[in-house]
Amino acid sequence: MLIYFYIILMCVSALILGLFFSKIILVRKNKIRAHSILKQKAGINGDILEKNFACDSLALKILGYLVKISYSQTYATNKTSFTGRFITTTKLKKKIKDLSYMANMPASFNNKSYRESQFRLSAILSLCGFVIGLVFSNLLGLILFVVGLIMGVFLPSWAMNKEKNARSEQLEKNLPEMLEVVSLGLRSGLTFDRSLNIYTQHFDNDFSSSCKLAQQKWESGVKTRELALRDLAASYESFLFSRIVDSIIRSIRFGSSLVESLEESCVEARNIYKSNQEAKVAKAPVKMMIPTGTLILPAMLLLVLGPVLLNLIGGF
Repeated sequence: MLIYFYIILMCVSALILGLFFSKIILVRKNKIRAHSILKQKAGINGDILEKNFACDSLALKILGYLVKISYSQTYATNKTSFTGRFITTTKLKKKIKDLSYMANMPASFNNKSYRESQFRLSAILSLCGFVIGLVFSNLLGLILFVVGLIMGVFLPSWAMNKEKNARSEQLEKNLPEMLEVVSLGLRSGLTFDRSLNIYTQHFDNDFSSSCKLAQQKWESGVKTRELALRDLAASYESFLFSRIVDSIIRSIRFGSSLVESLEESCVEARNIYKSNQEAKVAKAPVKMMIPTGTLILPAMLLLVLGPVLLNLIGGF
């Protein structure tokens, strides 16, 4: 009789646990579905992230997380925010805004999203560091906790700076061919808009996509040509590109010749790109000294001096 009682009790317990876990799975599934709908409304997915950002590896993952936070604050409720209000100066807000604009972040990313990402990353990294450090010692756990806090504060700005530098490198690489195509189109009797359209249609890179988006803005009437071009120049950290945009705006406004200035700028852009690449090649041997001195050289010394040391130890 007691055996039947235990069997019934186990069946009831299994039924209750099954219902409980099935409810958890359904709730989790609904949350994932709601999150996917939220991402669809925001127009973001993994493929778009890979295409929009020029950097890779860790910086790309951090930027994707920042974008998700900004969209969740825009389309979701206020329950997703943990930071509340921060006292920030106008100068700091402008710095964050300029950095996010040059890093190709969405328009919904603002100072609040930046602070929210700092808080979340600091909480996650400090907790992980504390747990990992406790496995070895309490002191190591405290050290990793502080290191996680500091890393969480600086990781968003580091990722955006890395993206800004990657976009600048892509601009240096693709700007000469854009100027060459536009100048050839102008020499053939085409207008500036038609020449730029030829470049955006036949070249597939991030810079051509940015140019195409800017051209669509002034063709659809969202912005004027001058404002769209200035915004395009402001999204890249390049003095040369800003000067070229100013020259294009002046030429279109006053009707002066644009071909000569574009060809001169094309030669200058190629020389700048070539000099930057040569500087990187020149720095490569210096950078190789770090792994050589820390990894290869100790192994070679151990290989050469190891038998000698063993003989000395055996002699004593």
